[in-house]
Amino acid sequence: MVSPNDNGRPSLPGESSAAGSSLPLFYRAPVALRFETHAYFKVRTITDYRFAQGTNSIPLAIEEFMLAARDYPVLFASGTDPVPIALVGLGEHRNLFVDAATGAWQAGTYLPAYVRRYPFVLQTTPQPERFIVCVEHAELIETGEGIPLFNADGQLTPEAAQRVDFCRAFMAQGTLTQEFSTAVRNSGILEAHTATIETPDRKRLQLTGFEVVNRERFASLPDETILAWHKNGWLGLIHAHFASTVNWQKLVDLLPR
Repeated sequence: MVSPNDNGRPSLPGESSAAGSSLPLFYRAPVALRFETHAYFKVRTITDYRFAQGTNSIPLAIEEFMLAARDYPVLFASGTDPVPIALVGLGEHRNLFVDAATGAWQAGTYLPAYVRRYPFVLQTTPQPERFIVCVEHAELIETGEGIPLFNADGQLTPEAAQRVDFCRAFMAQGTLTQEFSTAVRNSGILEAHTATIETPDRKRLQLTGFEVVNRERFASLPDETILAWHKNGWLGLIHAHFASTVNWQKLVDLLPR
């Protein structure tokens, strides 16, 4: 999370821990789905995004850079692993894109995949290619509108299976995102940055805890690196990161007056 007084960080785009002391962002009590326990349960249809209201940054996968860069500053969270993030708030002003009264996400803006997968999440197991399907417990319901979880034969319904497939694709994107982020970190082009923001009530905010690509270092990368990044489709990601800086003003415009 990017904040003047908060050194925490959002989870990796590909993280899959669903139990233990370190839970993914937004998840408080995920449980493994079991037919024996959840045969007649549904999952709420998510239209209220207040679960995402308490953060000012959301992890991104690389396939989202172009779309996210239209609406948010796309940055890299500081730390050992440079997690790509969409900045959605400023300092103590958390997610400015979620309506506090209705929970609606601001119309016409890109909704990150990390948010769209909620309340489902996959937990990895010691066996490769195996995972446990989990869901946030608070979103399980027995009556009302929602996504049915199981058929009578104990198999996931097509609707639930589609959500699981989305989580699986997101997990795969996490691996690709980590490869990109590690290459960016190892190239030496990232630098810590501090943003100074003047709010509508003339207060000054200083945001730390994030990094940006230094344009001069990027321009000085060796030709072989540029060629390799071009083949991987990574050059466009860096340029999307640069272009997204215009969205700092959008965040300022969303601050309460």
